[in-house]
Amino acid sequence: MAQTEIIKFKTTDNILLVGKYYKPNKNIDNSIAVLIIEGSGKSGINKEPDSSPFVQLGQELAKNGFHVMSYNKRGSCDNSKNGSFWKATFSSDNDDAISALRFLKSQVIPMPKKIFLIGHSFGGPHSLLLGTKDKIDGIVMLTSTIRYTGDLQMEQTKIILELSGQKEDVVNAELQTLKLQIESVKSGQFKCEKPHCELIDGIEAVDQSIQVPWWKEVLNLDFAKTAQDSKTKIHFIFGTSDFVIPESDQTFVRNLIEDKKLNHISISQIDKLDHFMVENESKIESLKYAKNAQATQQFKTISGKLTSDIVKFFKETNI
Repeated sequence: MAQTEIIKFKTTDNILLVGKYYKPNKNIDNSIAVLIIEGSGKSGINKEPDSSPFVQLGQELAKNGFHVMSYNKRGSCDNSKNGSFWKATFSSDNDDAISALRFLKSQVIPMPKKIFLIGHSFGGPHSLLLGTKDKIDGIVMLTSTIRYTGDLQMEQTKIILELSGQKEDVVNAELQTLKLQIESVKSGQFKCEKPHCELIDGIEAVDQSIQVPWWKEVLNLDFAKTAQDSKTKIHFIFGTSDFVIPESDQTFVRNLIEDKKLNHISISQIDKLDHFMVENESKIESLKYAKNAQATQQFKTISGKLTSDIVKFFKETNI
């Protein structure tokens, strides 16, 4: 196993966050820094297990000579007592990512030759935005999205409800509720009412999972334009068993590349890869796995094809 260290770094608003630093052996050290950025949502656990896909990915990349760092968001998982998850916005989350990157760069002596970001799920948009604020050599959009967030949420919800066996009338009712929520949050007309909304830490929270200030911000951001205008190499990785990021996201990216003739964006599709970096036969099998992993905290070994694809992108970009 690669050497793993528990590290702490301060955010711009002076919150101390905990992360993990995966250090390569000296004989394979390539002086390249890689920051892994998590997606949206609050962790349902207070401690990240060693079998976590993020830990596995960090260790695998360190074995390939990279200096890697991952961290949990404020108020979530290992940082459950550090800051408030509910008071965080997309902007404050991005500021935390900047603080994490600054710390990681300080660990590579004398300094990193290259810097890469891996944005998992909604960590992808964070990586794109970070690329506009700092010099980044390459970004991996790992089972991620640049589509309008409202459209993604509608399709994502429909897929999950159908895979869960919900009847058509239930699906339609849930989608109608979600559509109204999206429209009202984006326009600033949202009213927080039970059963779908309540105050947590004094912040409006929908279905105990989404902070309304965070939601409003991302609904008014154009991540596709950020990717299109980027000067950084961007590599998307999609999986055929991913029930969280639909196939239409891959189609959206491919069409963007073709229509705008973008040569700084590339795509890989990995067979059986799901949203959680492991291989499952289908979307429904991945949904079953996700529920079991959440309950038991037992995770499968991450896909070797995924690690190889990421390392290949880093090496090609490092030429």
